[in-house]
Amino acid sequence: MRPLRVGPSVVRAADTHASSVGDAAQTGAQILLVLPDLTLASPLACCLDDLGHSVKVAPTGRAAERLLDRWRFDAVVIDLDTEGFSTLRMMRRLASPGGPAIVLLRGQTEPAEWVRWLKAGASDFVPSPVTLDEVVARVEGVLRRRSPVDDAQWTLEIGALRMSVPFG
Repeated sequence: MRPLRVGPSVVRAADTHASSVGDAAQTGAQILLVLPDLTLASPLACCLDDLGHSVKVAPTGRAAERLLDRWRFDAVVIDLDTEGFSTLRMMRRLASPGGPAIVLLRGQTEPAEWVRWLKAGASDFVPSPVTLDEVVARVEGVLRRRSPVDDAQWTLEIGALRMSVPFG
């Protein structure tokens, strides 16, 4: 098998897949990757899955919207180079108390642009060029920094209604 290189990490080509990785029985976080570049999405999904997380990959904004309608995620990684949707609109949807941590990739590398995205609700920003190890570390970091209160609740979803009920 030919190795697929992304940054300093190596993943075997047979280990790469792009739809859904992991299973719901895992104890790790639920992570959504909005990444059109499968040379990054596939190995990143495999690495996060190996760390015990359940990962779903959406190559387009439309696919991400469908997954967000059906699942609750602890973290969302968004490539700013994804075409066909408004990153700012998605950020407004996600950036709420109890919402997922948001890690943005690529895009503008000017510090003023980073500040704009962080003020809009991003938890972290990884400028180009991205490496697999750095993205994994950033995702793990935002998950560690999440408030324990975020996890101390049940989420009830019936159709379009979503209700979070604290317990404990």
